[in-house]
Amino acid sequence: MTLALEPSAHDFSALQAQLGKKQSFLAATQALAAALSSPAALQDAAARAAVARCFAVLRARYTSHAFWLEGRQLFRAALTAAAAQGDTAFQQQLQEYIRVANAFLEEEEDEDAAAASGAAAAAGVPPPLAAAAPGGRSGSGFLFEGQLSGAEPPPRQPDLMSLLGSASGHQLAAAQAAAAAAAQQQQQDGGGAGGGTGGGEQDQEQQAAAAAGPPPEVLEAMERELDAIAVQIMEETGQQAVPSRAPPASKKVVASLPKETLTEERLQELGGPDVRCPVCMEDLAVGDEVQVMPCNAADGKHVFHPPCLAPWLAENNSCPTCRHELPTDDHQYERRKEREREEAEERRGAENAVSHNEFLYI
Repeated sequence: MTLALEPSAHDFSALQAQLGKKQSFLAATQALAAALSSPAALQDAAARAAVARCFAVLRARYTSHAFWLEGRQLFRAALTAAAAQGDTAFQQQLQEYIRVANAFLEEEEDEDAAAASGAAAAAGVPPPLAAAAPGGRSGSGFLFEGQLSGAEPPPRQPDLMSLLGSASGHQLAAAQAAAAAAAQQQQQDGGGAGGGTGGGEQDQEQQAAAAAGPPPEVLEAMERELDAIAVQIMEETGQQAVPSRAPPASKKVVASLPKETLTEERLQELGGPDVRCPVCMEDLAVGDEVQVMPCNAADGKHVFHPPCLAPWLAENNSCPTCRHELPTDDHQYERRKEREREEAEERRGAENAVSHNEFLYI
């Protein structure tokens, strides 16, 4: 006889512990999702805590697409179970988890698309034509015989220099023909004066100027070249305008951050028994070891679990709560930051000088 597995039979506490390890995160997330296929599993408080822990760990430590994808599957499974249990408050919490996961995954897809577009631009393919057919001219409006049949590849579109070379010969011939026609017309008129003759000379001059102008295909080629140059300039200036990501905090500074064991008095100073680690969102308790950031915030210095703070500072140089920056090992970044600070002070001084112009009398 097969016995039904009770919700308490799942070791949610062990699964929650496995979420903190990168090697076992995916397996633990999948096991949690499978366990929550039974709505009765949510009756166990450890199951809810494991789901919340999964979300906290994702936001604090992991940026892998696969990790967030599995996390979203878990949140959806928990949402279905919460709906079956009629737990409205937990449903709202899970909907927020799913919203954050969707935003992260969509942002990563946008970054992948931008990287693909940049790779296509580096290969010399204009952005509108990156997904074009092998002929590479489907988006340029270049028509040729047999294009719709697909039997023949499109011919190579002439470039600007070849068109200018051929156009110069056409322009010279057109100018010579216009000059000969004007001279013949003058001989026929006998050099007579009058308004009619003057108007005829103006018409001949206009016709000669139009004939000496560049052909339409040359103008189109020049327009294409100018568009390509404009796109290249915008891409280069856009890449220069995007600020580089701040380097991680200095290893020496991170190693020197003080650690302390929480006492009852210290816990009251931080906000009482309801204070949490801002990274993992778990309650801090008496006896917990925390690491102190040298923040200058109004609410004092911020404290974190050392295992929660270490991965953050390995990739960032600021406090997770107030973004107070720590020194880095990147000397170029530190020089740029110092230069920006000096420029900001100079701008403030100039603004103060301008703001007191009303007291100046000439």
